[in-house]
Amino acid sequence: MEKPITIRSFAFEEETRQFAYNRMKIILMITIVFVPLFNGLDYIMARESFRELFTLRLINTIENLILLSALLLAKKISFTAIKFIGWICFISVCTMISYMCHLLGGYSSTYYAGVTLAIVVFSLFMPWKPLHAAINCLIIYLIYIILAYQKTSSVNYLINNSYFLLSSITIGIASSHFNYQLRLKEFNNRSSLEKANIQLKALDQAKTRFFTNLTHEFRTPLVSLSTLLQMIGERISLDSKLSVFLKSSSASLDEMLENINDLLSKTKSDQGFLQMNWAVINIVELVSKTVEIFKPIAAKKNLHLRFKNLIGSSTLQKKFYGDSFKLKKILNNIINNAIKYTQKGQIEVSLHTKDNKVIIQIKDSGIGIPKDELETIFKPFTQASNNTLRDVKGTGLGLSIVKDFAEAHQGKVTIKSQLNRGTQLSIELPLGKEHIEPHQIETKVIDDVNIEDLTKITDAFKNSEIKLSELTQKNSYSTKLLLVDDNIQVLQALYFILKDDYQLNFAQDGEEAFKKSKKIKPDLIISDIMMPNKNGYEFLQSIRQDYELKNIPLILLTAKVDIESKLKGLDKGANDYISKPFNILEVKSRIKNLLEHKKLERELLQNQEQLASLGKLISGVTHEIMNPIAYAKSAAENIPYFLQALSENKEDKTKIEKQLAIALDNVQDGIHRVSEVIHAIRLLSPSEHQDLNFYDIHQIIDAALKIIQVNEKSSEKQSKLNIHRNYQLKDKVPCHPRQLSQVFLNLLTNAAQASEQQMTRHIWISTSQDTDFAKISIKDNGPGIPQEYQNKIFHPFFTTKTPEKGSGLGLYISKQIINEHQGTIELDKSTDENTEFKLLIPLYKDRKKEKVA
Repeated sequence: MEKPITIRSFAFEEETRQFAYNRMKIILMITIVFVPLFNGLDYIMARESFRELFTLRLINTIENLILLSALLLAKKISFTAIKFIGWICFISVCTMISYMCHLLGGYSSTYYAGVTLAIVVFSLFMPWKPLHAAINCLIIYLIYIILAYQKTSSVNYLINNSYFLLSSITIGIASSHFNYQLRLKEFNNRSSLEKANIQLKALDQAKTRFFTNLTHEFRTPLVSLSTLLQMIGERISLDSKLSVFLKSSSASLDEMLENINDLLSKTKSDQGFLQMNWAVINIVELVSKTVEIFKPIAAKKNLHLRFKNLIGSSTLQKKFYGDSFKLKKILNNIINNAIKYTQKGQIEVSLHTKDNKVIIQIKDSGIGIPKDELETIFKPFTQASNNTLRDVKGTGLGLSIVKDFAEAHQGKVTIKSQLNRGTQLSIELPLGKEHIEPHQIETKVIDDVNIEDLTKITDAFKNSEIKLSELTQKNSYSTKLLLVDDNIQVLQALYFILKDDYQLNFAQDGEEAFKKSKKIKPDLIISDIMMPNKNGYEFLQSIRQDYELKNIPLILLTAKVDIESKLKGLDKGANDYISKPFNILEVKSRIKNLLEHKKLERELLQNQEQLASLGKLISGVTHEIMNPIAYAKSAAENIPYFLQALSENKEDKTKIEKQLAIALDNVQDGIHRVSEVIHAIRLLSPSEHQDLNFYDIHQIIDAALKIIQVNEKSSEKQSKLNIHRNYQLKDKVPCHPRQLSQVFLNLLTNAAQASEQQMTRHIWISTSQDTDFAKISIKDNGPGIPQEYQNKIFHPFFTTKTPEKGSGLGLYISKQIINEHQGTIELDKSTDENTEFKLLIPLYKDRKKEKVA
């Protein structure tokens, strides 16, 4: 049972004592008032006994007055004394009513209802424990039984009255129990809440101290780093991209320093340590110059930013007092917010006066703020819910600081907004100096407003900006990476880490990244999670649901390091995680491991397809070898007989010689046929021809054709397969012959199977040379590939064949092999009446051209 504070604790006893004291006063007052009032009822119901009843009520009222006086006059009365007074009052009232019942007919008197009422009232009002309530109520019941007795009383009345009295006692005990438990629970809850409030206050103070100390500790190294980067940029000659990256890094440090300053300002404000440096300020000049500084940034988003002055500067001269730094911070935050949350249209900053106040107002045509969030938008670390996962960056402190600084000026901030129609924010600041202590005002007048700090921030923004097109490099690397992040500095960092090893492509949101993935088919993707338009999780889900892209390895790049975020990404199909800030060696290692794993996976698929192909051919090859061996063996067994017959001259010598010649021819033919089959399958052996070298591609095609013809014979096709060769290629081709054999074997097997339903079956094979490429065409006279399947035929495990005829890996593996040879393979989609595959393979691979002998 939960008892954080026990009933014996001093605090609860003291609260119960005070509660009992207040309730006892109420009960005594009720009895003092209502007991005499019942004299009227006595006069009506029992006029003959009115004198005795009046006397009893008078005595009871005097007793209660004495008890109330004792209660009120006591300086500090104990809980035990209060309970004793309550017990006396309860016994006195119930004894009086019980004796009245004796005078008025005993158990048949209706006055027993007064006892019932007293039991219920005292049980509800007095803080009795259930046991005390039970004892007190049973004592009253016994008093009633004894005092109300008369010889003429009927037992039936006693039973009736006892039923109601005992029911009231049960209710009284139950109510005492629940009242006690309710008070105890309420006390425990209040105590826990008070304790939690104390802890929260202590935690809040500790948090404020922590943030204050932390921001101070961060600022020193950040300033040092920023200065170091600036010195490096000034003194060392760097290439243009690295120079821009250096400026970008310096701007990032300045931005981080600005965020830390915001955090420090917020903690000072929360602690009440926000100091104001009051001085006379030319507010018109301050606002107009600030707007001018932000115009280039607005222009980059095609936004029209303008300043509208509805008052003359002379009107406010020497009348507006404020803190220059805090006013600049207010203007910086509200204009920066307007630019970030406005995608098109205009932003207007206006200045006017009303009721001895200067009003700075900014209107934009941005995304707006939901109506139910307008009250909470000024709370620290709060952003509007329609700012989806990182559509706009920010700490959520901007508007909170605006509100704090405005209130420090004795002003206020109001905001109006409509979704997708824009926001209007107004800052009212008082004119004059009545709200400022005289000793706080500086004597100098700030006429020339210095906005160097704002200029530095905006210049850093302009100088650090680099276009993605400047990062994208064209090189000869075959491995393509797609890097996705909405932060240009992160993409710059990844560029300099990976540019010497991979061909890099970039995107700044999930939607753009998905389109680029469809176009370039990257070998690996690195993607941030928090991005606009389509965040990292949504982008990952799109990749995994796309048939062409689902097998691309994807690494999530994120500042979130909690295990829940990692599990969420892994559950959605991410292959790995890299946390920000990242280590250069870690990034390279994780990319290398994933690419090697993908390569191994492709090799396993390739071997799987080879084993499947060999398995399908093994029966045909075995049959083709065993047949010539069988008749060669049979012929060889007859040779000794023919030789013996010749030596003995038993038969016609000419006839025997002819039969011997036929036998020898059969043996020779059988051995030749076996040799041809063995030569054809040698190129499929993994131990042969592993190095890239120059080979006659026609020999590789013919070897594959030999296997196809063997398979045709073993399966005893009803229609003959006609092969038409047109070999025009003169140069040898740099290749892995075993791998190309696999390609041609796959294409020729598919062509042979495609034409099985034709009366006359044909396969046309042609080769030619086109500048630096070997061109190969393989065509059949089958029914062609349906239009809806033509874009899927190179996908792994896609097949239109029955399971025993194909695994769906043949064309996928063939494409991978041709890609590894830096070539292309494609389906000719110009006709639906047959199928033609066209291959291009480079003729030169850093080697001299060789002619086919």
